[in-house]
Amino acid sequence: MKKDNPNTTFEDLSTGYSGIVDYHNNLVQIRFTVAGLSIAADGFLAGAFFQTDAVVLSRIIISILGLVLTLICGMLEIRTFQLLKKLLKGGYEIEKKLGLNEEQGVFSILMQTQILPRFLNKTLKRPAKREGKFVFSHSVMFGLLYVCIFIFWLTMLIFVFLKIV
Repeated sequence: MKKDNPNTTFEDLSTGYSGIVDYHNNLVQIRFTVAGLSIAADGFLAGAFFQTDAVVLSRIIISILGLVLTLICGMLEIRTFQLLKKLLKGGYEIEKKLGLNEEQGVFSILMQTQILPRFLNKTLKRPAKREGKFVFSHSVMFGLLYVCIFIFWLTMLIFVFLKIV
């Protein structure tokens, strides 16, 4: 990690902090937008898949499109989670430099409500204190959403090949 620049002013830190907060908020909004659009697209594909007059080839293509769409949205979720984690660390460091109390900073509050282990995170360390921690996180739920949808499309593809649907 780079050493702090002694010429950094309070205004510079404040501006950087403001930018991190804005970017964080935009990423959170993007997460929900992508999930909503993914569910809508999957609903559209499922409607086409379950039409009674749909031929086998179209059901295969629709299933593959559903799998690909879910895979892409899942990868977007993983990348967004990584960016949010970086912003959380950076924002927390700036809050410490600005002299904010643990209850004053957005990122300090977010750090206090983190859950480990996370569904999409590599680390499996448990925090020493679990007070005020939530059992479920948005990351876990988004991950489960995409996994369930992926399993659905994979199952539909298998059923088409077995000629059950």
